[in-house]
Amino acid sequence: MSETDRESDRAKRKAEQIAREEKVRRYLADNEVDSEGVVRLIAGILGQASRERERNQAIQEVFQERIEMSKKRLKNSNARSDKLLDAVERLMKSSAYLRRIVQEGQGIWATSLARKGASARHAENRALKRDVFEWLDENMPRFTSMDKAAEAIPMEVVPIAFRTARAWVGEWKKLRSASKA
Repeated sequence: MSETDRESDRAKRKAEQIAREEKVRRYLADNEVDSEGVVRLIAGILGQASRERERNQAIQEVFQERIEMSKKRLKNSNARSDKLLDAVERLMKSSAYLRRIVQEGQGIWATSLARKGASARHAENRALKRDVFEWLDENMPRFTSMDKAAEAIPMEVVPIAFRTARAWVGEWKKLRSASKA
């Protein structure tokens, strides 16, 4: 691959990354989410994945160049042709093995990206739950039942449904009783 082709590929990937970032910003703006932190997180992950992809592509190119060089040497050599042919076949097999490892690695990056995206998506819910737990730490002794405590959670502070509030009260109680045992 020539240097101009590499530069063209880099420019194309950069344009694709900018387009993805803009798409994420539009989505987050439409859904009223703090977009800058999420966009920086996603951009960092995409940048890291892009660098890994470039590194893996460079490794594959080196292997391909070595294979081609070995093939050319084989054509010029009759005395050691059998041994060199075996070596080239082993190199080709190892190149295929490396290619498979690289592809599996890209799947791992996709999984990591999905995990980090889900974590960012649920950050607000975890913060609300933490606020409810703090409120329960202070106010739970005033209530005789978990249902009454769930009904009393200030909905203007924590906008959640009763069913969610009741589940969180139950979880809070289980965590507190487990810590006393």
